[in-house]
Amino acid sequence: MWPNTTVMSSLFFVTNVHHLSYKQHPYYKLSFIHLTITSLLYHSFRDSIFFYYFDQLAVYNIVLLGGYEYYKYLNRDSNNIYTSSSLINVTSFISVILLYIYGYCRKENTTCIYQDNCHSLLHAITSIGHHAIINML
Repeated sequence: MWPNTTVMSSLFFVTNVHHLSYKQHPYYKLSFIHLTITSLLYHSFRDSIFFYYFDQLAVYNIVLLGGYEYYKYLNRDSNNIYTSSSLINVTSFISVILLYIYGYCRKENTTCIYQDNCHSLLHAITSIGHHAIINML
């Protein structure tokens, strides 16, 4: 049996780890390694509440760290908000929020396959958004 799409899409975060290999941010890189591992474990063993909480912790860590790096980037120069990396970052963040809300609201009315595909899309968009942040470093 093939793994579900959310397990496979968790591997998008490996690209962020690779991108961070060329930057001087070891904590951000370790955070993405942690996120990749916890995401793979959680989406492989969905019945484990233990993996769920570790995955959520990794997600919040990445969101806060990425937000902090973006905040520092904006404070360096007020014109940084007009860069393509900034546009990609803001667009991906808004897209993730909207997709998350949409998926949460439709949760009871959809099949599991549909939810997995939406969540996989969420993985892809967040990976792209964090690539934009990594590019700013």
